[in-house]
Amino acid sequence: LILHRKIDNPHNAVSLIVTSENENLLEVAANLFGSLHKMEDNPLVKQIFIAKVSEEGVGVSIMDRLNKATYQYT
Repeated sequence: LILHRKIDNPHNAVSLIVTSENENLLEVAANLFGSLHKMEDNPLVKQIFIAKVSEEGVGVSIMDRLNKATYQYT
């Protein structure tokens, strides 16, 4: 589970990564792909779920990249 603000692990995920303390989109953008690589490298992770961000400013680019990365799974 990749989230963009700090909360408790709501679903008891095998792995929980927080890309930003408070949904700062610049922090999310800077940390997102590193977070994805960490998830991919974890042999216990079978699926990756990522919280959406608002599609304003940098959020448009973040969601565009996520949509392109997940097109085959949605």
